[in-house]
Amino acid sequence: MFIVINNLTMNHHDKITDLSKDARKITLVSPFIFDDFQPFFNQLDLTSLEEVHLITTLQPKGNNQLQKPPALLSFIKSCKHVAPGAGCQIHFNNRLHGKVYIFEYTPTNRKAIITSANLTHSGLNINDEWGILTDDEKIITQLENELFEKIEYKDVSHELIAGKMNLSADRFRQEHSQQRNFDVDVSLLNLLKNFAAPTNKKPQATLKEGNRIFLKPYGDKDNPIRLEDKKPFGAEKEIQFPNPQPKNIAPGDVLITFGTGCRSVLCIHKALTGTEEVSKNLQKTDESSRRWRWFLHAENLTPLYADEWWIHDINIDQLKDDYLNQNPNGIITKTGGKTYGAFNRGAGRLELDEAFGKYCCELIFAKEKKLS
Repeated sequence: MFIVINNLTMNHHDKITDLSKDARKITLVSPFIFDDFQPFFNQLDLTSLEEVHLITTLQPKGNNQLQKPPALLSFIKSCKHVAPGAGCQIHFNNRLHGKVYIFEYTPTNRKAIITSANLTHSGLNINDEWGILTDDEKIITQLENELFEKIEYKDVSHELIAGKMNLSADRFRQEHSQQRNFDVDVSLLNLLKNFAAPTNKKPQATLKEGNRIFLKPYGDKDNPIRLEDKKPFGAEKEIQFPNPQPKNIAPGDVLITFGTGCRSVLCIHKALTGTEEVSKNLQKTDESSRRWRWFLHAENLTPLYADEWWIHDINIDQLKDDYLNQNPNGIITKTGGKTYGAFNRGAGRLELDEAFGKYCCELIFAKEKKLS
């Protein structure tokens, strides 16, 4: 099926509204986007939505780097408000020029709009724009694969956008209040390079001398991590912590994340920053951000293992027992303990003894290398 759509009869906005109904996954691809997403999302029926992806640009062209951070924050807030249970991911491809909108109802039932219309009010409603609507699975599969292969920075942290990016744009506005007739560069690409791993960068599953190693729980008693759910882990670009602020974690330190409930190792992260407080904007609108007030940016060192961690089922209690059986005089924690008792007292992380930490990491890294 191929149908021509335009803004002369049934415009792009109306067609997107119609196609969004019953979609479990929506992918929006456009270099230019709404300044305020709330009116757009408020008109969509997203009761079936499980995940939404936005692929856009962040290059210093015109006022792009001033307008994008608040627009992206609006995208995050509006999505969470209308579809609070849906995953919301933002990706960047700075060579993007095409505009594509994909709606997935089941893995084999999808529709896509390939068009000239940007994700803006003018693009979807006013300008003379033309596009093609198709449900051809072969074409949509090729299209989606190519779109995601070209992403430079995948699933960029909401906190990076709400915090550092918005602060950089605000600071530039305050310092340059006069009319601007030039390409504005607020160093947002530098923020991506420093705090978001490029999609084509292969993580190094190794330890460096001096890295401290921490054990970090994920999940809680109301939302335990279960083996039978077979849910991949590790897409998160920031690691969250409850009060008090964990001040002893520094860039380069390693965090072994395990699931509450199953107590299996989910993945290994490397800290890219020390801990920071979640922005006041997110704390106002997101209850979990108020509870988990502290975060750090991190890189997943074991993405392949994390995609199938439940198959390996490496239990932290078994790791401890095996290590102590091999090393009867050994210790588990930095303070000389032989148990994980700190977690029973609500600790958000536990620094491991260097030898035991290396033992755990090397076992997981070996699994990662076999999968690569």
